[in-house]
Amino acid sequence: MKTVSLVSALILAFSLNAFAKKNSAIETQVEALGKLGYGYDVFHVGGKTAEEILQNFSQHEYGEVEELVHKEVEEITWGDEVDMGTTSARSANAMSGFMIADTEDSLEHFDDTAPEVVQMKARIKKVKKEWPVVIRLLDKAGAQFGYTGNGPGYCGISFATLLVIDTATGTVYQVYLSAGGEC
Repeated sequence: MKTVSLVSALILAFSLNAFAKKNSAIETQVEALGKLGYGYDVFHVGGKTAEEILQNFSQHEYGEVEELVHKEVEEITWGDEVDMGTTSARSANAMSGFMIADTEDSLEHFDDTAPEVVQMKARIKKVKKEWPVVIRLLDKAGAQFGYTGNGPGYCGISFATLLVIDTATGTVYQVYLSAGGEC
């Protein structure tokens, strides 16, 4: 009887360790996206499928369940997106273009020799290099992807955000692709 208990305990410990590693891999990669972008928030909302988790996220954040619309990046509106839903890893990768465009727009406000310009150009280069790698790692770890138009705003316009969905834990990570601000 003691052997069965010991074996059961070892199997349970191994399973929990594997589960923790898988989930920490997703969270670690989301942290990397947040550093490349403008940060992220975590929402533990429960659910088994990406769609159920997004509906729970909608209820939690907006007080109502939104109708989910699957879109690819070509259909997602950067400013004033009105839908929320799932998207592909390809689109999650391409959504870095929103962030790059936001940073490039900011360059217009500075003289070419300003130190901020050097930092912004370095940031763009880093995003172009590292974002695709992180998205591939998230995809490999089992993360699913979504979007919402309820990100940071600027002059009354809300901007799209990337949602990383962990179906193993019922967690949504909202990755910000713009800083927002005042007019």
